Amino acid sequence: MKMKKIISLLLCMVMLMTVLAGCGTTVEDVIAEYSDAEAVTDDTGSVRDYDAGRKAFDAEAVVLNIEGEDITWDEFYDWICFALSTYEYSYGEIADYSTYSDVIIEEAVLMATAYKSVEMKAEELGIGFDADIETQIAEDVAGAVEYYGSQEAYDEAVKQFYGSQELYEYIFTVDALSDDMFEELYGTDGEKLTDAQIAEGSEGYLMAKHILVLTTDDEGNALDEAAAAEVKDTIDSIYTMLTEYEGDDLEGYFDELTAQYTEDTGYAAYPDGYLFQEGDMVTEFYDAVNGIEIGQFSEVVESTYGYHIVFRLPVDAEAVPMQYASYGYNISLRSIIANDLLSEETRAWREEVEYTTTELYDSIDLAQLF
Repeated sequence: MKMKKIISLLLCMVMLMTVLAGCGTTVEDVIAEYSDAEAVTDDTGSVRDYDAGRKAFDAEAVVLNIEGEDITWDEFYDWICFALSTYEYSYGEIADYSTYSDVIIEEAVLMATAYKSVEMKAEELGIGFDADIETQIAEDVAGAVEYYGSQEAYDEAVKQFYGSQELYEYIFTVDALSDDMFEELYGTDGEKLTDAQIAEGSEGYLMAKHILVLTTDDEGNALDEAAAAEVKDTIDSIYTMLTEYEGDDLEGYFDELTAQYTEDTGYAAYPDGYLFQEGDMVTEFYDAVNGIEIGQFSEVVESTYGYHIVFRLPVDAEAVPMQYASYGYNISLRSIIANDLLSEETRAWREEVEYTTTELYDSIDLAQLF
């Protein structure tokens, strides 16, 4: 899914630390949440004045130095705005600036150094900025201006989320570098992963298909005793057929019986089985799969849905885990593993970045800015 950067970039620090673009939240969700309010208010009910906060210190005064590069107050203030908007998106509007001042300021440093680390790593890998990056930015800005209805409304949104257009464009650019690095290190969808990386990243995942005969009606009500007994007879006969099978393609035979008998509404969407972790499926299903070896089928298992016979499969890295598939995201396990690995790399890169702060940094207090 290609995401427009305006507003979605509010979450890109989360992406850099978790490196999962899907993250369960769409751009539309973020826009809808923020577009209802034209301005953020503080605990007194006053509108947050971003321009006044910027004027708290000399614009050219140095706040910190990252890898030999001075970061002025004017620049660092943008990072504070970005950290503040990101924090409030995740945890709600801050009512007491004094209480959260240190948290937000430290987060601003974390963000600045994280982005710098990605920029440095990209240079090390020989990955440059996209030749058409300015065109990409212009197109996204045009789309955002159209959404907000005017240039003025867009400018206010950027001020609230990023502090300035400059930081927005920098974040957009480094975000593009991060995408390019992902492809360089792991491939477009993680195809460069080694077997060892896939094996390690697949730990905790199980995969299985099943035959389900329901003990509930279409409204979810339990069947009467006679109907339930018929269901039990059906599943028992299926189990008997499986145990008596003497051919050399047990899985193929299981598939034949599944096509004939299963009442699982998800079968059409997942004919090759479910990929899941503990907690994604009903406990009885998970325990049954976890209790057998790959290529084996279970005994009859009863859950709140009905009677199951499960067949354990080897984990398929190309399959989409249920925690994503159930929400409509087509993200393969392979891609998830690659994203997790890049997340670990990103944290390591950031920890390698050297920076120092000045006395001005120590004097910053959000309560005095807003």
